[in-house]
Amino acid sequence: MKIGQYRRLHARAELEQLAAGHLLYQLDRRESAPDLQTLIESGYAPAPRHTPTETLAWDDGVAASPVWGTAARMVPLLVLISRSGNTSAPVCI
Repeated sequence: MKIGQYRRLHARAELEQLAAGHLLYQLDRRESAPDLQTLIESGYAPAPRHTPTETLAWDDGVAASPVWGTAARMVPLLVLISRSGNTSAPVCI
């Protein structure tokens, strides 16, 4: 369970870094970043270390992980455990 909490915490931090970078991009350029790659290549946000950039969804400045969802509405650990089907064993998400 602690490993899952750690991974969830890091995923949230990465998603929030991307959101903060997007806000800075908007302040500087007066427009939304067209995609996540532009945001990273322009230096407004660091590339995520724990989540491959290709797997993240980008919708009008909000990044979403396929596992965790968005930073504002992250999937709880108990839901991920129940999806795995084995509720008796510890889960490493």
